[in-house]
Amino acid sequence: LLKAALIAGLVLVITVLHFKTSVEHHSLHLVYQRSYYIPIVLAGYLFEIVGGVATALVLAVLFVIHIWHDWGHHPEYAFQQYAEIPMYLVIAVLVGYLSRMQRKTRQNLERAGGKLETAYRDLNEAFDKLRHADRLASLGRLSAGIAHEIRNPLASIQGAVEILGRGVGKEDPRSEFAGIARTEIARLERLT
Repeated sequence: LLKAALIAGLVLVITVLHFKTSVEHHSLHLVYQRSYYIPIVLAGYLFEIVGGVATALVLAVLFVIHIWHDWGHHPEYAFQQYAEIPMYLVIAVLVGYLSRMQRKTRQNLERAGGKLETAYRDLNEAFDKLRHADRLASLGRLSAGIAHEIRNPLASIQGAVEILGRGVGKEDPRSEFAGIARTEIARLERLT
């Protein structure tokens, strides 16, 4: 509403100046006549083709009334003034069209930006998952290496306990220690 009020205010001010200025000030009338392009361009930019053409038509009607009222007794000059009216419409359509294309381009860019942002976020998440998977793989390789390094000495220790425990009787306290060593070795073997 504020934008439409601004355009209407410009139209009103220029029209009042046009009607209130004496025809003796021909150069001022030319300035006012060209000043009508300001609200037309503004309306075309803000409200696209419909707004620009509507403003141009309102101004055309007001300008025709002005021509009849103030320049009717100068037919050759009045004709030049009438020739300006199609230009109002051409400018309104052109600016409205360009405004529409600009809005569509901006919307397309915003959509593309949103898609790029989503793709960037997905890529970062995939990269984080890949880093996590790489860490897990490294941890798995490390664990396998440690397990292998622990099993080899355990096998040697287990073999040595078996050999040491063969010649010991059940009543010998070393037999009990050999049994404890075998149990603990089996537990460590399961753990690795």
